[in-house]
Amino acid sequence: MRYEAERILDFAVAARQAAQTSPLMSVIIDGGANEDVVHGAGFAHLREHWALASFRRALGDDYVMATAQTLQYQTEFIIFVRSADAVVRDRIDWWQWSTADLAEEVAVIDSEIVAAESDMNGLAVDRELPRRLGVFGPETDWGYGDRESLRGWTVDNLRTAVSQTWGDRPAMAVTTARDLDGWGPNDDLRPFRGQGVTVRPASEGPVTVAGGGGITYCGWHFDYRDRRDLRAVDDLVTLLTLVARDNGAREAQGYEFDFRIGQFGERHVARGSDYLAVGIKCEPGSPVVRTAAVIDQLLESTRAVLRADIGVGDSRLAMGIDRHRLLRQARINQSIVQRLVLVNRAKLLGGEDPVLHSAERDSSELTAYAQYLLTLIDDMSVDVGTAA
Repeated sequence: MRYEAERILDFAVAARQAAQTSPLMSVIIDGGANEDVVHGAGFAHLREHWALASFRRALGDDYVMATAQTLQYQTEFIIFVRSADAVVRDRIDWWQWSTADLAEEVAVIDSEIVAAESDMNGLAVDRELPRRLGVFGPETDWGYGDRESLRGWTVDNLRTAVSQTWGDRPAMAVTTARDLDGWGPNDDLRPFRGQGVTVRPASEGPVTVAGGGGITYCGWHFDYRDRRDLRAVDDLVTLLTLVARDNGAREAQGYEFDFRIGQFGERHVARGSDYLAVGIKCEPGSPVVRTAAVIDQLLESTRAVLRADIGVGDSRLAMGIDRHRLLRQARINQSIVQRLVLVNRAKLLGGEDPVLHSAERDSSELTAYAQYLLTLIDDMSVDVGTAA
């Protein structure tokens, strides 16, 4: 199979067209880079390309383009089609690859790995931090693969491995644009529960890896009981960003912060865990300060802001964080691609459709939420005497 690069539409252009005419679908197959442990680093990525070829064959002339990503526990596809009537059923037959097809796909993946490994910041956050934090368990890979191991595959071996993992006709979660008819904002009327997210390791401080461009990333591992509870981590990032912007300039001169959640920036994908990465970029000529000291300074500033806000008894800060969440959710609601993926993930993982609006909280609920965020910040504390 040959990728027709000259015919592929610019993704942003295609997304805008799709938003107007709705010719797209989200397809998720359970199983991702975690299966590289058994079959070799890069198997899941190669299997992703095998599935792309199969979708293209099944859709025929209706196929326009597709984008895919291999995450840790699932593989996700967005498929653009010419007709809103085009469908991919919940099962699909595999494309019959030849040896030449396989060699061509291995060459394509090889170039993708080279490009990914040239992004030192992305490499640090998407591969090294998850490994060192133990987010996905021991010996797991990052989703792209290993160039040498990929060259050892044959068509027969690949077919056998795909059959052992996804089966001969894999079950899929499929959501089309038509499925979103009538899907809109919901009100989350549940009272704040808290204690749904725990941070580890807490006592050891964050795990630190060096990226490129003078950026060092720290990371924390979060466990949660309900994927909806991880909204607290999103709010935590909002809070840290606000403090870094408003207070950090005075207290950490010469440093810039970069915040990211999850592998490849994806949310609510891993089974019961996720991680937060904070990047610290030192400006040229700034004094060298230990990473732990800079992070502890940011966390202490955040604690001080939260304590002052809680002391007032009417948490305007928590109210502001709520407003930020509403803005994020409004953007998601406006993007048909993001809505498709969120609804499809909910279908695969079980549970309700994503909540786009939160009910207004009274002053006591806002204060309780601010106290909960303070607990998470305390769990992230860095012991600057022992941490690197």
